[in-house]
Amino acid sequence: MRHRRNRKPSSLVTTVLVVLSAVLILFAAAKLAKGQVPAATYRHDSQMALNDLKVTPGAVNPNAVADTTGAKHLVNGIEENVCAKDFRTGPIRAAIKNFLKLKRTVCSYYGVTKCDGTVEGDHLISIELGGCPDCLTNLWPQPMNQARIKDHQVEDVLPKLVCAGKISLPDAQACIASDWVTCGARIRVITGATAH
Repeated sequence: MRHRRNRKPSSLVTTVLVVLSAVLILFAAAKLAKGQVPAATYRHDSQMALNDLKVTPGAVNPNAVADTTGAKHLVNGIEENVCAKDFRTGPIRAAIKNFLKLKRTVCSYYGVTKCDGTVEGDHLISIELGGCPDCLTNLWPQPMNQARIKDHQVEDVLPKLVCAGKISLPDAQACIASDWVTCGARIRVITGATAH
């Protein structure tokens, strides 16, 4: 019987995922520049809504870093090292101009007519993972009851794994952007935790 070692995903896999995300972002941006409103369709995994990969592939904040030493990385007075002791999402969120308008825009992409408290304007790649705070390609209307599950099982755990050096920031970003439900299962494998 062969024993498989847990190996970190290769840098080639990460590179391919980053390039694919970049192509999808450029495709979506080109449609927006032409004034075309993308028509998004939810995907599903285990009854959970997932983002449309063509419209919402995820986007990263180019200022974000994951320096596991916890060193400061200030950009315009805002801490951008997701592993810094004093990293907070509040200052980043405060810099977003008209988030409600962004949320309504992505609701229109997904055909969500009731764009209220029943849906969260969710950052697909969370700000805690260096996700772009105001990119339409990183926002989607996630049903609120599912957003809480994503927050608890994925978004609260992945940054801790990144800062502990158990997964790289690009791998964590690719994991959550591709399918947050499957990403949650991957986290449980890494941590040895069971599903809640």
